[in-house]
Formats: sequence, structure tokens, C-alpha cells
Amino acid sequence: MRTAFSVFPDERRGGNNQQYPIEDAGLSAFSVFFTQSPSFLDYQTRMRQACGRDNAQSLFGIHEIPSDNQIRNLLDPVPADTVYPLMAELGDELYQAGYLDSFRSISDTLLLALDGTDFFSSEKLSCPCCLRAVQKSGSTRYRHTVVTPVLVAPGKEHVIPLAPEFVTAQGSASIHPGVEDVVFCFLRFPSGKIAHMHLSWLDPHKMRKMTVVGDQKMVVFDDMEPERKVTVYEKRAGPAGELYSGDISIPKISTHEPLRLECTYFLELIDGQHDRSQVARDGARVVRALEMLTNSLSA
Repeated sequence: MRTAFSVFPDERRGGNNQQYPIEDAGLSAFSVFFTQSPSFLDYQTRMRQACGRDNAQSLFGIHEIPSDNQIRNLLDPVPADTVYPLMAELGDELYQAGYLDSFRSISDTLLLALDGTDFFSSEKLSCPCCLRAVQKSGSTRYRHTVVTPVLVAPGKEHVIPLAPEFVTAQGSASIHPGVEDVVFCFLRFPSGKIAHMHLSWLDPHKMRKMTVVGDQKMVVFDDMEPERKVTVYEKRAGPAGELYSGDISIPKISTHEPLRLECTYFLELIDGQHDRSQVARDGARVVRALEMLTNSLSA
């Protein structure tokens, strides 16, 4: 962790206070969650008074403990995605060590809890990416929203945090107030994958198309095509950025009415032919994403 924190961008210039290394600020911020104490400096001070010494150096390798304000000044300019590689590496190590096995519960699956929150809110400071909410007083509040996922398990006192998901939705209600006619959505997932959507019932071109870009192939689903609904492209990018293009295939897809298939599957669920718990979890994830997008729009 110290190595990862040491490459954080440091905004201090020239004569600014250089007493505290940027990695000590990062480790001190991490220690707040490790020790469950609001202030690491206060925690270490009380330990020193009670025991005659602290464990900042031995436990975290911290040479100088910054104050809470100094930690904020050093870490606020650091982009959140700077720590994503570290979180991914820690997650891989936990998986390889078998630690996540103890978190498996229903049908040998992992339970993911999601919580949406604001990580920035101001009436004076804003940026082009801010969500905007007009308050009753007439003032505008600028916000950034994030979905924070954690792995949980029944009976477990600890949780495993994952990289947060950033959700943004912008829309315009041109005809009916409060009902957006056009919406642009952006989602970033813990795995690093991203998705964007453009939705509009006013657009003169009726489209129901989805494009999935993978590391080996690309797939386009076009629901408006009567027969060529799915097209697979053997196209990918190499490690040096070079592009490879191969064959294009069109697999045969059933043309059954989607609503009929959905109703049939629902009846099969009632009859016990499928895993109801898995379907419920999938549905909950979809509803949660829709809720976050709706909240982003209303902001």
C-alpha cells in the first residue's frame, strides 16, 4: 500500500509545507477505517499516553502523522480512480488466498451490498460534471454521486469494500415537466467496465441497439432488424494499439415475441423450474441502478 500511495500526485509546490510525505497522508487516511477511530492522530496520541508508545510506525510504517486538515489538503486533489488498481490487486490477493470463500452464502454466491451517497456537495463550487439540484430557496446545489459496493455475509462482522461505481445521468424535459424526453447515462462498474446509454422517444430514428466491445470480439444487438438481430465482429485491438479485423458472423436467433418469453419464464419461476433467489438478486441490481440514475436525473 505504501508503494501505491507514494505515487499519488502531490499538488504542493515550492515553499509549501513538505513535512509530511504523501504516502503518510494516504496511510493515515486508511488507518481511520482500520482502527475505527475518527482521527488517527488522536488515536495514536491517546495510545502513547496510555501505553507509553504508539504503533503508527510498526503497524502502518508511518513516519509523521498529519492532522485531519493536513490529510484533507494532501488527498483532496488526488483522483478517486488513482486507488482502483490497488483495490483490484487486494481483491485478487484475497481471492487467490481463498479468503472470499468464507463470504459465500446462498447457492455459493457472494452477497454485494450497495449504498448511494454524495461525495461532494456545494452551493459555490462546481465543475462541468456536477449534478445540479435547484432547492426550495431558489439556490442551486452542485453534487457528485457515487455507488459504494461492499461484500457482506451473514454472521460476518467485517465487510470487503470494492471500487465504487460512478453514476451520471443528464436529461431534458421539453414537453412534460418532470418527464425527461431525452436522457444520457454513464455508468462505471467496479471491474473497470463502463457503459453509456442514449434514450429518447422524440428521436426521429427509432432504434433499439446495443453494442458490446470485448477484448476478442464485438457484438451488436439490433432489435429493429427482423432477422439480423445479432452480428458478431471478430475485431479487436492489440497491445500496441494495432487493430485486427476478421470475419463477421450472424448467428440464428429465435424471433419469438419477447413479452411472451418473459411471461413464460415468469410462470416457470412460479412452478419452481429456475433459481428464484438468483433472479431476485439480478432484479434488485437492475432496480438499484435505475434508482441511482433516477436520483441523478432529479439532482
